[in-house]
Amino acid sequence: MRILVIGCDLRSKGGIASVVQMFEKAAEGSCVSYQYLKTTNYIHSGFIGNFFILLRAFFIFWWKIWGVQLVHVQGSSHMSFYREGIFVLLSVLLNKPVVWNFHASRFEDFFGKYSRLKGWLLRRATLVVVLAKRYKLLLETEYKVKKVHVLRNPAILNNVEKLDYSSKNRRLKILFVGFFIPNKGILDILDLIVELDAECRYLFQFAGKGELEEEIKRLQVKFPKSIELIGWVEGEGKRQAYKEADILLLPSYREGMPIVILEAMASGLPVIATDIAAIPEQVNDGVTGLLFPPGNKERLKSCLYQFNDDEFRKSCADEAKKKVEDFALQRVFSDLVSIYKEAVK
Repeated sequence: MRILVIGCDLRSKGGIASVVQMFEKAAEGSCVSYQYLKTTNYIHSGFIGNFFILLRAFFIFWWKIWGVQLVHVQGSSHMSFYREGIFVLLSVLLNKPVVWNFHASRFEDFFGKYSRLKGWLLRRATLVVVLAKRYKLLLETEYKVKKVHVLRNPAILNNVEKLDYSSKNRRLKILFVGFFIPNKGILDILDLIVELDAECRYLFQFAGKGELEEEIKRLQVKFPKSIELIGWVEGEGKRQAYKEADILLLPSYREGMPIVILEAMASGLPVIATDIAAIPEQVNDGVTGLLFPPGNKERLKSCLYQFNDDEFRKSCADEAKKKVEDFALQRVFSDLVSIYKEAVK
């Protein structure tokens, strides 16, 4: 089955690109063959630059569309929705079935504000795919979209064996992985560090990059024993960071279904995260990790204190490794292939 994937720039460091790359890996030796068409640049190119990228995409689309059986649109919200919506309409006009797949971290912000145009565009797709059951319910009830599937993000399972769960005579390592931006809750972590430094109980590790890096560095000067700035990590460096950490912390205000949570669970890490978007479908509160409302720093601190208990932390880690098997790459890809087959019927 030849499929044209339309959407993100695969050079991006974002979650959508990671998912697409994993599906490409899973497709090797399968009945699925992918071609790709980017409609935007992961490096900010400005209005004129993005216009020419989009114009170029139209020409490549007309060249590639005739040789494929199905179009898989990897989309988001806001401008991405309307940009990718053009390709959805073109594909439908050419009698190509379309799977429109949404990864938006602002899904409920965008689709929670009803408009007829959004509904009309959504109903042009053969099938719509979302990350969470709550998103499926929203599109079915508010927009009357009939064929909505929930497809979880995949994870590549690591055979990481964490041998020491004891925190005796050492600080617990609390790992954040991602972009250092306000929506990821970085400022909440920094406030927590100021409050907890005197306890000499935790080492907060920051693996990533972004606009708030200087804020982290400034606080690191004041609290050097409580902060470790690792920098951007990939591949073996990321696996090592997970292996050495005790807890993954993701206090985000906006998310889709974070890949970092799946990576951490696969590495035997319990998770503290906000109870937003599709995260409650990844993390079973009190079983594989702990959830709290975004911005609630007292609840966040309470979650951290609960994980001072080594036995509870190990229990959550063990359950996380079991839970993440539901997100195994080949299992999720098999579900995706079933969606493709339904779309081309």
